[in-house]
Amino acid sequence: VVSGESFGTATIVSSNASTYDQIQGDIPQRWKYTDNSLKGLVIGTSCTIISYQAFQLCAGLTGSLAIPDSVTAIENYAFRGCAGLTGSLTIPNSVTTIGGYAFRDCNFSNLNIGNGFGNTFDDNTFYGTQFSEITVDSQNPYLKTDVNNSLLFSHDLSILWSFAKNTTHGDVVIPNSVIEIGAQYDMFQTSLSITSIVFSENITGNLPDFYGCTNLAGTITIPAGITRINNFTNSQISGLMSMPAGVTYIQYSAFKNCSNIERFEIHATTAPSYIGGEAFLNTSP
Repeated sequence: VVSGESFGTATIVSSNASTYDQIQGDIPQRWKYTDNSLKGLVIGTSCTIISYQAFQLCAGLTGSLAIPDSVTAIENYAFRGCAGLTGSLTIPNSVTTIGGYAFRDCNFSNLNIGNGFGNTFDDNTFYGTQFSEITVDSQNPYLKTDVNNSLLFSHDLSILWSFAKNTTHGDVVIPNSVIEIGAQYDMFQTSLSITSIVFSENITGNLPDFYGCTNLAGTITIPAGITRINNFTNSQISGLMSMPAGVTYIQYSAFKNCSNIERFEIHATTAPSYIGGEAFLNTSP
């Protein structure tokens, strides 16, 4: 005889004390998509997959989110825009896959990643969610954080995947082992915590975007392999800004209102193919 409990508990959502809905097993696509009446959510142990857009834009959901260790996959946009979800987000060891934008624009304070997730990593999974701290299980073979739990790397420290924008550690150092910045180029954007940045000498391609990092100060050394400079608008960076020979693209308003920069040096043998409007507006040189 197999009891019903052997199949795990149901997932239950509630709007108030007397109005609720439940489902046994996996949570289907768009199950409660944009349902702002929802106030509570308990994910049952019968669930292994939280599907595409299952709770996207359920702005009424509040409090913490508990993901049981029966869950193995969280699909794209599953909790996107659930701004009322707060507290620590813990990804249990059972979860191996999380889709793009799954937790976009939530308000979790901390991110705790178990040992199963990270073999495939979508840069935008946590887009727009400003963590104070990121921790990774020591047995995770795919991901690792820095000593301050503010930078999230691949396990071999060659790729920088994400940054805890609300970290209390404002002096950021990207080690020289890093050769690639993940596609989430806005990972530092609007962080008021960051006060200084030292880049790996070995990164190439795009420089991350620092738009809105108004407390970012000091001299910035741009690595030789950078080809695109994004945005430092309104930051307090100062001293010499030396742009390497390979720079071909300077973003719109890249250094706008960076009045503490004393001098620009562009070492390109040919002019960059694109220099955006207002790129040097209200800079002192």
